[in-house]
Amino acid sequence: MKKPSLSNRPAQVADPRRAYLSMANRLTALNGLGVCPGATDGLAAMFAEAAKNSATPMMLFNGAETPVAVVMEAARNHDQAASTALNALRMENIDLYVRATLDFGFMFNTITLKKNEQPTIMSTYRNTVAARFMGEDGGVRGVKAVRAQKPVYVNMREIHTDTVGYQVRDINQGTDIASASGATVDISWDLAHRINIEQFNFLQGGVINGTNYGKGIYGPFSFTGRSLSNTLVLHPSIQVANLPTTNLITPTDLLALDGIDLATAKGKLFRFAVLQSTINYCESFRGIFPDGDLEPTGLVFVPSSETTGLLGQVSPTGQFYNKVGEMVLNSFTKVEYGGRVWTLVGTPVLPPGACYPVLNKPVANYYVKPEFDFEHVETDVLKNWEERTAVKVMALTQLEPWRIHGLKVVYSNAANAGKVTKNL
Repeated sequence: MKKPSLSNRPAQVADPRRAYLSMANRLTALNGLGVCPGATDGLAAMFAEAAKNSATPMMLFNGAETPVAVVMEAARNHDQAASTALNALRMENIDLYVRATLDFGFMFNTITLKKNEQPTIMSTYRNTVAARFMGEDGGVRGVKAVRAQKPVYVNMREIHTDTVGYQVRDINQGTDIASASGATVDISWDLAHRINIEQFNFLQGGVINGTNYGKGIYGPFSFTGRSLSNTLVLHPSIQVANLPTTNLITPTDLLALDGIDLATAKGKLFRFAVLQSTINYCESFRGIFPDGDLEPTGLVFVPSSETTGLLGQVSPTGQFYNKVGEMVLNSFTKVEYGGRVWTLVGTPVLPPGACYPVLNKPVANYYVKPEFDFEHVETDVLKNWEERTAVKVMALTQLEPWRIHGLKVVYSNAANAGKVTKNL
């Protein structure tokens, strides 16, 4: 039986208003599931507004504006050109949502590669440095280049989403655009969340979800001597005693700043000493780096159950005793302290007891190859069922000197505070 072509097949286009409303509702729901605040507000409003318009959703196909529903039907009938065009459109949407939901992506330097490019680490220092990266099995590899001229190649890996299924058609309305667009939003969020978790685990280290992520980036530094394993090889004029010994701040360090003993002071976990310790850490490296000083951005990732910690240090009775206290009572997630504005971003992904101030330099590289991203689609017309799975090609790498750009503050003395062993 000959398959109908786009030129002679009548188009059965569903009412696009249902699709737009569905996507607007899903975007609203996504805001409660970990999307950066306000990241999708404009999109939700756009879809809601579009729902008032009965115009047919169109896309560019074979050089002409074509109804999306027509291209979808052609793809289901194994029209290769239609499948390629539709998948390209969907992957563009997926990339949009990935960028909008990558919380820990703030800490990575995103590098887009071409098809024939491979991530390569080539030391530009006078001394070679250690590097760590994720292997194809998800585990972390460590390597040290013998010479600056010897490159270290990093293998890319594929991240797969869960498979999302939905009905192919609505026998009353035709091609079910609402279900297809909803599935795109679902797998987009799944893909973004998975990459987000991989980035977080890569920085944490340890055994998480049964995968060994190595030592992570939070731990002691090595500055003494001329060893190639040093975090930095310092000029002899630099006084090592001025530099932090680690990028992992502990409750004992905070106790030395504010004198609050957590064993007797309840409700004062996340507190001003956390912000002060972040400032102290960055200021200790003042004048060290030729590409500019290390600075706090003011963004701090905090466990969602502990974003109200600053309220415990401010009394709401009587007059506001100072400007900082007044700001905390008015907005406890955004406060000016130490000459900069701090914004606390709560997320349920983080285990209680520790937070992550974001500094102004990347801690690692996040490599992507958009040309190899794709959607796998399986359609069973007789069962009126279609399934989609999205695949993204990526890699993560981190150099030993870049560990300094990351900071973890553990402010609770509870056992295993801030430690994660499972998050999938």
